[in-house]
Amino acid sequence: MRHFCDTALEILSREKRTQKYFHRIKMISLADEGFLRSASMILASEIGDKTFFIAAILAMNHSRLTVWSGSVFALALMTGLSAMMGAIAPNLLNKTTTHYVATGLFFLFGLRSVYDQTVGYDANAESELEEVEKELKEHTSSSSSRTRGRGGRGGKTGPATRTRTKAKKQSPGSKINDILAVFFSPIFLQAFLMTFLAEWGDRSQIATIALAADYDPIGVTLGGICGHGLCTSAAVLGGKRMAGAISERMVGLCGGILFLAFGVHALVVGE
Repeated sequence: MRHFCDTALEILSREKRTQKYFHRIKMISLADEGFLRSASMILASEIGDKTFFIAAILAMNHSRLTVWSGSVFALALMTGLSAMMGAIAPNLLNKTTTHYVATGLFFLFGLRSVYDQTVGYDANAESELEEVEKELKEHTSSSSSRTRGRGGRGGKTGPATRTRTKAKKQSPGSKINDILAVFFSPIFLQAFLMTFLAEWGDRSQIATIALAADYDPIGVTLGGICGHGLCTSAAVLGGKRMAGAISERMVGLCGGILFLAFGVHALVVGE
């Protein structure tokens, strides 16, 4: 009887070890798949995107390393936040609902991208490159006008002007900018803020949330950061020459097809 109990306990122990082993393999597989899907999604959708052109144009006139650091830091932060939201989603909704919502988003983005680059394509519409150039010109002109405003006219300032200047200096926005300027260069801050705001609400952010809801969030985060790092490196090294050689229409079409492929795979494989 004792021998039988010992044998039964040994079998149970082996089964537990086997379950743990297969669980680890599954987690590693999910991490690898999440990494590859996230990296490929970023590479297909971000080359020729607004954030790509921001880095490319800024790197033409400023330090490439500074522009790259500011852009990648913003994109890494956005990727981490998106993956965190995706990881929380299954705790708010059940796994099946989260899976089909993520699958629906892949189909939505894929169909929209394919439609925009085929049926809804407008050859006369303003390109991403032209849009970014316009925004940067507006930013530069507003910065120079603020600088001229601080200097005043004729070198003298009256009491009212000094009061307004003092009030501006004491505004919360100015204080935050002054504090950040102590630790970061203006170009780093410009690259970071422009990239972060351009990426917020972008399809790659929503897609990252959807991927993190279905796969390992750490793998999705690392894959996204690597993808963004490669895209930004190409932007700052190639500059506007590479940006001009890229067909935005073809990039958008390839990204749409990739999203559709993700959606089909999610439907076929299931949860």
